[in-house]
Formats: sequence, C-alpha cells, structure tokens
Amino acid sequence: MGAYKIGEARKTINESSQKNAAVYVDIQKTNPETAALQEALSKIQLEATLNPKEDTGNPFDPKADDTLTDTLAKNIFITYAQRESGKNTDDDEILAGNIIGGIDTSALPQATFSLKDVILFVPQTTEDIKRYGNEAGVVIKQYYSLVASPAYSDGDLRKISIIHKRIGQDLIKVRVPAALAQSHLNLSNAFVMFGESLLLIALEEQGDPLKALLSIRTAKDSSESILRSSVEINTYLNQNDILYSENDAGLIWQGLISAEQ
Repeated sequence: MGAYKIGEARKTINESSQKNAAVYVDIQKTNPETAALQEALSKIQLEATLNPKEDTGNPFDPKADDTLTDTLAKNIFITYAQRESGKNTDDDEILAGNIIGGIDTSALPQATFSLKDVILFVPQTTEDIKRYGNEAGVVIKQYYSLVASPAYSDGDLRKISIIHKRIGQDLIKVRVPAALAQSHLNLSNAFVMFGESLLLIALEEQGDPLKALLSIRTAKDSSESILRSSVEINTYLNQNDILYSENDAGLIWQGLISAEQ
C-alpha cells in the first residue's frame, strides 16, 4: 500500500475545512453579517447596481446560476427580513433550522452503484473466499501505490480524486461472496464518493465555499464508510480462517483498518 492512506487525504481535507471555517460559522449561526455570506450578499447587490436597465425583478429571487453559497445568503437575508416585518417567527433556532434544512444537497456526491451492480457468487471453498480478498485487495493496493509515487507528492486533490473514483469503479467489477454483497457495495460507493468530494473541494473552494464545505463533510463520511466496510470484510475473512502472506494483496484489509484507526 506504500506510504499513502486515506488519512493523508484527510490532512488536506482538514486544511480546506479550516479555510472554510467562516462558512461553517455562517451556517451554524445563520448570521448575514459574517464574512463569507456578506461577500455573497455584496455580489448580489453589486449585480443589481451594475445592471440597472435590466428588469431582473427582486435581486434576491433565485436564479439558475446561483451557487449554494448565493442561495444560502439570499435565504438568510429574506428570512430575517420577513422576521423583521412580522411575517416570520422570531425564534432564531427555528429560523436556522429552516434555512439549513432548505439547502439543496442534490449536487453533492451520491451513491453510484446499487446491489444489482454487484457480481455475486456463492463460495464453494475457502480458496474462493481467499481469491476474493486478493482480487479486491489488489485493486486498492495498486492505486494506493500510485498515489504514493512522486507524481502525486504535490497533494493535488484533483489527481487524487481520480484515483479514488477508479478504485470504486474497479471494485464493483470484482466477483463478491454473497455474504459480503452490502459491504462490498458500500465500499465501492464510498471510494467513488470520496473521490468526487475531493474534486468538489478542489474546484469549488473559491467559487462556492458552501459546496466545498459540504463536500468536506461528504468526504469524511465516505472515509468512515470505507473503514467500516473494510472492517466488515476483514471480519468475514477472519471468520473463514483466511490467512494472507506478506506478498498477498489480501493482506491490505488488515492494513486499511490499522492505518485508519
């Protein structure tokens, strides 16, 4: 597996998370005066000023090209304006819940595969089970070895994202013992979602900080799913008394667990 593990990507994610800390505060407090949302509000107001002849209606109405950050800023402004005019509750907790609950997360990474995509078989011998561990293990091992190479030492999330998506896409092609159908499916989806999250973090940090922030959460959730699924797979292998030698790719299952805990 080399020196690389998902924990390395987590370090970069955490750095991005710190950069977007202001947006996190904005979401938690729903305060339109904080920096990131104030910037979005200013952009909306500037757009209206620069296009006075264009009949755009209310500048705070939703637009097709609004980012998630734009939408959140507008919702906060409108919500608190309605509160001040008596058209909305003055309970900040309820207002915050409504605003956060209204965030559209459909553009964030979603599960790619379903159970119908998993290629299942019923093992006849322990060798069948061992072969699965090796075949799935080699997919992860070969890609992690690539990420550990000098070509990826710059920590470019866009390149690293491709690797993780490919792991998930190749894992779904592996024949899986029927007892591991759900675990293997979750693992494949988690790798793809982790990769897609890294890409959004890299691309949206400046243009849509809220989407970047939510992608950080998705990436963390996906990394936890990878660990959880790896534990389930390793437990199944142990229950069937599967042992791997130092050169077997299947040894990576224990390595994944110890590396991420």
